Amino acid sequence: MLEQNGVADVTGVLEYPTLRLTEKVVLTDEDRVKIAGMKQEISEIICSDECPPTINAKICKSCSYYEFCYVNESEE
Repeated sequence: MLEQNGVADVTGVLEYPTLRLTEKVVLTDEDRVKIAGMKQEISEIICSDECPPTINAKICKSCSYYEFCYVNESEE
């Protein structure tokens, strides 16, 4: 989004405090293609009349969006 709004040479830094590790992130042309595809998929989901199927992963129980995704689901 920054590049699309005229900001050049965008980079970032991922910090992993518990691992005491930092990693520089540079956007590549391959990344730009993947991001364009992801944006298209997101638009399709937003415009769809149906919600995507739930994934039922263990991590879902601790997710902030748990209730949003499982509001109509019965607990098992």
